[in-house]
Amino acid sequence: MNQPELLCLEKSCAFCGARLEVSSAEVQGKPKAHIYTCPQCGKPDEIECTGHPHVRVLAPRNDGRTGQYQETMF
Repeated sequence: MNQPELLCLEKSCAFCGARLEVSSAEVQGKPKAHIYTCPQCGKPDEIECTGHPHVRVLAPRNDGRTGQYQETMF
């Protein structure tokens, strides 16, 4: 039996600057966009993968704010 491959990326949150590790066990199937949220501020982002993404904080937010991300309608 084949073990699933592991996709592992380091990304920075565009809102708060936190360094994140986004990983996913790659299973059979066609990759599609999966949405995950930054654990530090709640800003959504996406990754192309076949499995469910898991997010780990490598370095905390560095923007000097404490609030959560809010989508604006402007």
